[in-house]
Amino acid sequence: MTLLLEELLHALSPAVLRAQFVLPHDAWREEFLPRFLTTTSHDELVAELGRFVAHLQEQWFGNVLPWPREHAETTARRLLTRMGGELAAMRRCRHADHGGLRTLLDDLERALQEEALTQYLDCHVMPMLYHLTPAESLHLAEQYLHEFNLLPDGELESPAGIALRWRQVVHQHAQAVLNPSGARR
Repeated sequence: MTLLLEELLHALSPAVLRAQFVLPHDAWREEFLPRFLTTTSHDELVAELGRFVAHLQEQWFGNVLPWPREHAETTARRLLTRMGGELAAMRRCRHADHGGLRTLLDDLERALQEEALTQYLDCHVMPMLYHLTPAESLHLAEQYLHEFNLLPDGELESPAGIALRWRQVVHQHAQAVLNPSGARR
């Protein structure tokens, strides 16, 4: 196994990914104490979710300066859009449906964790592969397939297919490491 493959697999190892993303985000989620569990005010909900996002982002980026409230609320709204929308979130927190605010915060934590993971993969792991020539990329893909005893089965699982889509392979690999059963935690 080449040094590059070793570096790549180390950066994508369960120990590294859990230590850098899962454990810290879970700890920061536990530190956060919501001001309420149910609410009838949309503005109050958005402010509380913004406070939560600010807390996690300050921890992730280092809390040298407070995370701007407006930026945190915008981030919360963007994430809520991906999670069913603000109306669904308001319903959850008004009637405590499906765990209310607690599970909504858990969902936001996972979404922020996924964004942090994406940043790590794109800014730390993928640059390891940018300098490769096509022949080197193909050779690394062959080693990758051999390391995981994956038998080429068509274009996408072939070394050439992997060499052409390293970003997708790296992201799928990280997700498989963090969610080995295929289910969300």
